[in-house]
Amino acid sequence: MWLFFFLFWIAVRANAKEPLYGKIGDKAVLTPDSVVNPITSIVWKHGADLAMEWYGGETFSYRQFKDRGRLNISNGALTITGLTPDDSSNYTVEINNEVTSKTELLVISPVSKPTLSLWCEPEMTYCVLTCNGNTTDAELVTYRWTSGDITWSSTKEHNITKENNELWFSCAFENPVSFISSEIVFNPFMEKKTPYGKIGDKAVLTSDSVENPITSIEWKHGPDLAMEWYGGETFSYRQFKDRGRLNISNGALTITGLTPDDSGSYTVEINNEVTSNTQLLVISPVSKPTLSLWCEPEMTYCVLTCNGNTTDAELVTYMWTSGDMTWSSTKEHNITKENNELWFSCAFENPVSFNSSEKVFNPFNKKTLYRKTGDKAVLTSDSVESPITSIAWKHGPDLAMEWYGDETYSYRQFKDRGSLDTSTGALTITGLTPDDSGNYTVEINNKVTSKTELLVISPVSKPTLSLWCEPEMTYCVLTCNGDTTGAEPVTYWWTSGDMTWSSTKEHKITKENNELWFSCALKNPVSFSEFSEKVFNPFIKRDWTWMYSLIGVILVVCIIGFLIYKFRKGAAERRGQEHQERSDKGAAERRGQERQERSDKGAAERRRQERQERSDKGAAERRGQEHLERLDKGAAERRRQERQERSDKGAAERRGQEMLEMLPPVQNPSIQDSTPVADPKKSAMIPDDLDTRC
Repeated sequence: MWLFFFLFWIAVRANAKEPLYGKIGDKAVLTPDSVVNPITSIVWKHGADLAMEWYGGETFSYRQFKDRGRLNISNGALTITGLTPDDSSNYTVEINNEVTSKTELLVISPVSKPTLSLWCEPEMTYCVLTCNGNTTDAELVTYRWTSGDITWSSTKEHNITKENNELWFSCAFENPVSFISSEIVFNPFMEKKTPYGKIGDKAVLTSDSVENPITSIEWKHGPDLAMEWYGGETFSYRQFKDRGRLNISNGALTITGLTPDDSGSYTVEINNEVTSNTQLLVISPVSKPTLSLWCEPEMTYCVLTCNGNTTDAELVTYMWTSGDMTWSSTKEHNITKENNELWFSCAFENPVSFNSSEKVFNPFNKKTLYRKTGDKAVLTSDSVESPITSIAWKHGPDLAMEWYGDETYSYRQFKDRGSLDTSTGALTITGLTPDDSGNYTVEINNKVTSKTELLVISPVSKPTLSLWCEPEMTYCVLTCNGDTTGAEPVTYWWTSGDMTWSSTKEHKITKENNELWFSCALKNPVSFSEFSEKVFNPFIKRDWTWMYSLIGVILVVCIIGFLIYKFRKGAAERRGQEHQERSDKGAAERRGQERQERSDKGAAERRRQERQERSDKGAAERRGQEHLERLDKGAAERRRQERQERSDKGAAERRGQEMLEMLPPVQNPSIQDSTPVADPKKSAMIPDDLDTRC
């Protein structure tokens, strides 16, 4: 029984028709298995649905086959162009009302180019090559590996060890509609064994071991003799006649003026024993690459592509540089907003040469400076390392200003309007014009430190606001018009009442919009215009009934409010009067109390003053009494002194009288008649001390 089912399955598989694969965008031709002539009718079905049919006259096509289907009425073949995944299905053909074949069409994507990555175990015991790529919608993908002239099918990964002596490997994706190979990756275990030569240079091939004395040397290029020596004359063959030299002391072969034809396997036999096998690869030096930049429209990522001619220069690796970093990668390098490097450059490198591209600046790290026409701009470096020994500013690819420690040189428009600060590296441009717009790059001390995009634009002018309404007044469009020539990028600002918002040039309104009016303004990075004149909402002017009702309600509310105000004002006045009366009564009481306090205070003050006066009077009386006492004492003293003086004077007079009485009288006849005679008492001599006392 099981044998019967197995044989039946084998028979079905043998009779089953292999699917027909088509590549997206290509065409597929579906043919019937057999055709009986003459053909009178053809019907092709896509699944259960008619695709195309012909009954001897007009050909009818349905659905996607109207534009992309063609029917060959001579052999019944159906051709479908511009294939899409929706075209995949089972196709059945009836010719002359008889089903002649059934074909399964599978439309799949072509495979993308894979990348071949290499990972090696740290101790280099083995390495793993991995074939990576996107195979979405391209399934039935097989992995094919190639090394030299050998190609084999395998899995996604391929392990190699020191035992593998292949020079290089590549992998490929293959499905029924496409085949594409990766770049070559060289065998890390063989890299040191392969010498490379540059076209036009020379190569010296040596033997791994030499046993002296050397009696014979034979070099082969592939299976053919290149040069030989057997102790006498040296023989050279083909291109080696003019460009080959043999060192008979160590067996080395020197080839000058290398060409690609010199590439190949070189085997040396010394003393009739093979001593080494060397694979020489002669390649061209790499050319200078160009670095292109493509960015996704929404600027979520950008792709840098290192382009250049690598013909005959293969074994090319792509080296990328940014600032002080250099790394090896593929031909393309993706960057996003997360990348904060200032610039990138790529280089081609092969074993005989290295060449770098020009720099391309990071579009995500772009510094844009907007300035108004006629103003000035100061462009600065992102970083400055002191001391500054040189400064070079470029406007696009052209020099603008440069300084190398002495004189400053200016070019074109920067001669009159540019100035350079040699202490900071800043470039100042005055009297700006639109021609000054562009990318400015500065190199300080021969190192690119920043890139600035300068955009010189005009200020925006006051716009005008126009209104257009659909004839049935279902909607209206407000358009903000203004001259924005040379003023881009411009944004449009709209206002209505207390609301202001940014939008597009046009603003659509309907009956749902209850704003009273609208106005717009223009804004750019260097200016903000006045708002346009107001345009009133055409939908609000059509029906004023609600306005009248609103005014009536407002009047009623105002009257009620006024009456409530008057009532509350009267009550407030009465309360104010009562409060005033209470306030006046309290004030009178406070004034009476204050007067009483002042009276009491005055009485106390008077009593204190009286006490002070009495105290002062007593003190004065005491001082007067003391003065009188002093006066009385002085008078008594003077009276005592006077009495003493009178007593002394009287005593003196008595002594003088006594002395006069003791003197004899004086007689002078000549003067007796005319001159009275002096009183003897008075003319007596008085002692000097008595006169002084008197």
